[in-house]
Amino acid sequence: MADYDLERLGPSEFEHLAQALAVRYFGPDIRIYGAGPDGGREAAFSKDVSLPGGTAWTGLTIVQAKHRARVDGPGSNYRWLRAQVYRELVAWTSRRDDVRRPDNMLIVTNVKLSSVPGHDIDSLDKLFGEFADRLPLAGYAIWHYDHLCRLLDDSPGIRKAFSGLLTPGDVFAAMHDLITRTSLDIGTILRRHAAKELLAEQWVRLSQLGLKSTDRIPLARVATDLAAARSHAPSEAERRVHAARYICAIGNRVLRPSHRPGPSPHLVLIGGPGQGKTTIGQIVCQAYRVALLERAANLPPQITEAVTALQNQLDAMKIDRPALLRWPLRIDLNRFADAIARDDHTSLLRFVAQGIAARSEEHVSSADVRGWLGHWPWMLVLDGLDEVAAPRVRELLVERINDFFVDAADVDADLLVVVTTRPRGYAGEFTPEHYEHLTMADLTPAEALDYARLLADVRHGEDPDVHRNVLERIEEAAKNELTFRLLRTPLQITIMSLLLEGRSRVPHNRYGLFDAYYETVYNREVGKNNATARTLEQHRRIVNELHEDVGLVLQVQAEESGHAEPAISMHALRAMVRERLLDDEFVPVEADALTDDLIRIATHRLVLLMPVNDADVGFEVRSLQEFMAARAIVKGKDSQILRSMERLAPSSHWRNTWLLAAGRLAAVRNHLVDDLIALLHALDAQSYLMMQIAPGSDLALDLLDDGFGTASPRIERLLLKHAVEVFRRPPDLSTAHAADALHRVFGEKIAAAARVEDVARQTLAGAPPQKITAAIIMRQWSRTAGPLGSFARKNLRTLRELVGPSHHLALQLHFLGIVGPGPSEALDSAGTLADYLLLPSEIVDPLDQALLDELHDALRATEVHLVATEEQATVTAVPHLVMPSQLILERALTSDTIADLFADSIRSKAPEEWPVASALAVIAAQWLLHKQVGQRLLE
Repeated sequence: MADYDLERLGPSEFEHLAQALAVRYFGPDIRIYGAGPDGGREAAFSKDVSLPGGTAWTGLTIVQAKHRARVDGPGSNYRWLRAQVYRELVAWTSRRDDVRRPDNMLIVTNVKLSSVPGHDIDSLDKLFGEFADRLPLAGYAIWHYDHLCRLLDDSPGIRKAFSGLLTPGDVFAAMHDLITRTSLDIGTILRRHAAKELLAEQWVRLSQLGLKSTDRIPLARVATDLAAARSHAPSEAERRVHAARYICAIGNRVLRPSHRPGPSPHLVLIGGPGQGKTTIGQIVCQAYRVALLERAANLPPQITEAVTALQNQLDAMKIDRPALLRWPLRIDLNRFADAIARDDHTSLLRFVAQGIAARSEEHVSSADVRGWLGHWPWMLVLDGLDEVAAPRVRELLVERINDFFVDAADVDADLLVVVTTRPRGYAGEFTPEHYEHLTMADLTPAEALDYARLLADVRHGEDPDVHRNVLERIEEAAKNELTFRLLRTPLQITIMSLLLEGRSRVPHNRYGLFDAYYETVYNREVGKNNATARTLEQHRRIVNELHEDVGLVLQVQAEESGHAEPAISMHALRAMVRERLLDDEFVPVEADALTDDLIRIATHRLVLLMPVNDADVGFEVRSLQEFMAARAIVKGKDSQILRSMERLAPSSHWRNTWLLAAGRLAAVRNHLVDDLIALLHALDAQSYLMMQIAPGSDLALDLLDDGFGTASPRIERLLLKHAVEVFRRPPDLSTAHAADALHRVFGEKIAAAARVEDVARQTLAGAPPQKITAAIIMRQWSRTAGPLGSFARKNLRTLRELVGPSHHLALQLHFLGIVGPGPSEALDSAGTLADYLLLPSEIVDPLDQALLDELHDALRATEVHLVATEEQATVTAVPHLVMPSQLILERALTSDTIADLFADSIRSKAPEEWPVASALAVIAAQWLLHKQVGQRLLE
């Protein structure tokens, strides 16, 4: 008889194990009860059965699970179980006379009982006998630990379903027996992979900000579980969660489709630049590696030390060690995208196999990985969807991920997937129907100070004066409305903490934060009395331009197919520097020597540029690359700068760079600020289609959220006037983000909030789709404090009451997933999206007609339905949006004729057709966001 770790299941999964065994031995036609008030039953059935061992039962049988979290000695186990059974018997005898009482009772427990005559089992027999008069059971049985182990020995399917919970001791040592049909030493390969990944992932990525390798910040010292908001929480109290803790809690459930049918468990984690989504993925994977490796034998000392350090930090974060031992894997989607660009037949399974083989020095095939997927639970983090900017590669990548889910379903995989992305440019590729969406929350002042304290403890634990000064300065910044906006993310706090080690003045905007940090890193090296310092001082302009040019080249490169992980070769970097030196009329021999010096200093002293591999360098922190690209954009003639800003404005890939460039423009070309704001209005007036999707209003709102207008009430007023145009668009993928941004910027400013309220009030008095947009925004505000929150609670009542029952039903079903979920019953068909695209009123050019036909075919993939309630007329509904390919949209919407038709199709929809208008507007907006626009910057 094998040993099984039944303690680790926890009460919920132990109940599921009891139910699975009941189905296995008594048949599939028994009634299974879910969590909640089930009358004290995990399962029940009324039929004749034979128990394992031959005992026959007839009549009503109930099955009850009794799980003890910590199994102690025999005497303690018996007393605990006796008390549980006693309460169960009392509960049944106390029920009303009209409640049917069981004829048989089966108690399933994880505790060990003594079978010695006169001890535990005999004593429980006596307990049942004491209730014989009040509850005359024909039969009863107790499946205790030893009995369950025998049943599991005889139940390979259940052992497989619960393998991540049941396997005791060194899991890797047991894997070869668990994962059959392979000649590979699975345990050794996966132990080696987990150990190497544990070491590789032990550093905080945010620490690569000009720090030398000896100063890197260990994840085990500063890891913190960040807050996020659930998209569809059962109640408002359950909406805010700690992201890593929440993910691990889901991972503690058996998620095989055959065992747990129902909603998908997978998640999308959405967060802005530096908000910590990658770090959450690291923490979750490290938690699972710790749970696996702490049981493993013969680990080298550095692994044991890393495991212990991470254990301590997980305890500090109140993240329990995962009970279900999943194999953790974090995939950088930019690397997967580059593999697809090289070979578009590359599957996710093959990419994983290649990664494992590289770590284990064994040949591992995709078939091997598929077998492991079917036999052992996985925790898969797909990190950085936003970093895959090339449209065709992104479409292929999403296809490959969906193919992977088909493979996973074929092998009944116990799989939990987390996808991370920035909000801008996210087109809802992973629908709310199949993925719960978690949106990273801004840090509160208290959370910001706690994180700063962790950083200070690591960097200045032995220097109390510096430790105190840094924390006092950050605490002061947290009290100031202007500077607290620079303490909303872990990246900002990391930069601010390092910045305040040597200065007391705090920047007032995000560009100023990055700029001051770069100058601090540079001046740190210049202040040293050595040859390197003198070279840096003498050639500051060239070193600055080196970083700026590389940042721009890599940002352009990242937008292109095959360069999702951008890097520049040392050869190209050398040529870039040498060319600048020759332009300054250095003689070739002197230019060659100085080129080598400057590259060595940039990569080994300033260390903002880091080795990507043996021959290439790049920025490990994407926001630094974007900052340097922003500096490069704001160079040259004023007219050239404004043309570049106009070209880049709509792009999601360039959005963070654009905002940083706007900050630099305000700092060094302030006379262009009014032209920049005028550019936003001109952008929305470029065409009839642009008027419908108003990308300039998003930019105005992002500028406000970035602190662009804080120094000038006039600039803030001009931006606000344009930002509130978001109310006049159909609801789209940015509506929830707009609500949060408006509250962050104006939530405490009474006068400005009043102007926002006026627009919201006017829009609510109108008709859909704008009324729906306003209702969504106000629903978001109603959860907040301040003037906007009070206004929303006063005017919102309930969303259903505000928009009407049919519109509310359509909103619940809507593909945006903002309110959902809606009813799951079949809906009446109202055609496809293609049926709602207007036809041209006159004969069009044959080429335009061909492009229009191609667009029509793509729109037929999205079905439109009808919903209605007794209180309100019929409304259309679009539960699933299938995005046409970027290539089809690019060909069609660059035609003025088709773009005008598309705009008319959005504009002309009746109020009851607002979901269709919303779907068309999202398609147009996503086309614009994903246009490739950067290459011309290098011309």
